[in-house]
Amino acid sequence: ALIIEVDYGDLDRAVPSSPGLSSHSKMQHLLLQMLDKFYPKRYKHDATAEQIRQLADQLAVKWMVLQGCPSPECVRIFLTVARKWPLFGAKLFPAKPVLPSPLEDCPLWIAVNEDGISILEYSTMVRNIGRRIEYFLAETIFNNLIMWRLEI
Repeated sequence: ALIIEVDYGDLDRAVPSSPGLSSHSKMQHLLLQMLDKFYPKRYKHDATAEQIRQLADQLAVKWMVLQGCPSPECVRIFLTVARKWPLFGAKLFPAKPVLPSPLEDCPLWIAVNEDGISILEYSTMVRNIGRRIEYFLAETIFNNLIMWRLEI
């Protein structure tokens, strides 16, 4: 809703004023367009029509709450929330464990940021982003590299 408010402004002004459809129908159509544009397709893939309708209703409520909120304020709120995610700014790489491994042959994500390296379950990136299997602090990695370098 924050990004939609930045791009389209208030919900009541974003609904087109064309003849033919009721304002409720126009609003539902607009909300479905916004979901198509901004909501990740992988989350909607198995959703029923009723679940999509509920999602559109939730979007409408959140978008209406932002009425009158200036774009810079919406961006500030969005970045404040995003920065709280432990992997904000990390570069993600798809990977597979080297066999034999307790993780079997399942795909993984490797997230690299300034604090260290996280190995993430592939499936949780789809449903529950940020659950760590392993985490290696950058300091530990660099200390081990230095120790390895000194032994050569």
